[in-house]
Amino acid sequence: GFFRRSITKKAVYRCKSGGHCEMDMYMRRKCQECRLKKCRAVGMLAECLLTEVQCKSKRLRKNFKQKSSFLCNIKLEDEGLNSKQVSSTTRSGKQISEKMELTPGEHQLLDHIVAAHQKYTIPLEEAKKFLQETASPEESFLHLSETAVVHVQVLVDFTKRLPGFESLASEDQIALLKGSTVEAMFLRSAQIYNQRMSECQPSTKTLTNKKTGKELGSRVQKGFYTFVGITEEFITALFYFYRTMGELKVTETEYALLVATTVFFSDRPLLRDKRHVEELQEPLLGILYKHSKLQHPRDPQRFARLLGRLTELRSLRHAHAGALRARDPRLAAPLRDLWDLH
Repeated sequence: GFFRRSITKKAVYRCKSGGHCEMDMYMRRKCQECRLKKCRAVGMLAECLLTEVQCKSKRLRKNFKQKSSFLCNIKLEDEGLNSKQVSSTTRSGKQISEKMELTPGEHQLLDHIVAAHQKYTIPLEEAKKFLQETASPEESFLHLSETAVVHVQVLVDFTKRLPGFESLASEDQIALLKGSTVEAMFLRSAQIYNQRMSECQPSTKTLTNKKTGKELGSRVQKGFYTFVGITEEFITALFYFYRTMGELKVTETEYALLVATTVFFSDRPLLRDKRHVEELQEPLLGILYKHSKLQHPRDPQRFARLLGRLTELRSLRHAHAGALRARDPRLAAPLRDLWDLH
């Protein structure tokens, strides 16, 4: 409520009594500075607030449960059954799962997004250049520059195919593209990284896979990122993200939905029509939620885990931008432009 609004809007309050108001039901309405101070005093932390996408997923799950319960009750009434005669397990399990299905419109949207993701992707050979173990930091930097240009063009082509994107004002289209470029690149590179890992060691155990991934990241990327001035801490976090995506066995369908969802975050800098963007993202989250339940019925936390990766992705983007701004005066101007690091 009040604490979330104050943090998200970065509100600045002023107390007329020197900041020493005693909070009660009356004063909490009169002095917002002291009210916010009280919130912090009892342990409320800005870091613990749910992200925008987590709030949406929470509402989504709540709405779906309410809808499922409503449909279940209608079915029981139509069949003339007494709710006491039907166990709660049966009602919430079998009958609700029967209602968990994609609508024809959702099927069409999903197929459209996956097809666009498959069509507009970085060629595997282009991406592999950046993972060459023999490449020097200078060569890796050149490969990254080339791959970044290809990636941005691919993202533009993919994004233009997302339903509703071209209905936005051109300024908002640019804001969304600039804001999502790095996150989308990390998602696509995670997909390519895990494809290569599975090709290299198709029969190895997860533990060996983790070790190999860490070694690959250390050998291939450490020299390059040191060259451009990024800390080893960031490298470790990036490859941890890659490995967690691999351990989740994220499918191409899920990657396509995650990239599309990432494009439509409504808190991008300079974005004007935030409400319209939220409306474009909402059905994508709904499809991802249903797809997770349908394809992984024994993993009820799948959807939450995928959203957790998006939250992690945003942290990576901030770390990536901050590190490059602060520590790499040699970073090529065109690359800074592509990643919107000015």
